Amino acid sequence: MSEHPAVLAAMRDVIDQTGGSAGGTREISEASRYRVLLENELAELHGKESALLFTTGYVANEAAVSTLAGRISECIVFSDDLLWARTHRLSRIRE
Repeated sequence: MSEHPAVLAAMRDVIDQTGGSAGGTREISEASRYRVLLENELAELHGKESALLFTTGYVANEAAVSTLAGRISECIVFSDDLLWARTHRLSRIRE
């Protein structure tokens, strides 16, 4: 879909209106108007109070693991060698 003419035209329109950005996490590129609109639409679509959009699956997994491990008392996380070292560090996972 990223190469579809309608998608490319919409992207150009938004860039012309708002400018470009790094497109990374909120800490890098802030919460754009369009990101907030999409989160609101996703929340409504799924009948939820709110939604949170992640830029990649890795970022979503990192947030989930670090949040669960940090908030659940005596949480034990089992992982294999494929889980990135950064996730271990952020979530305080003990090997």
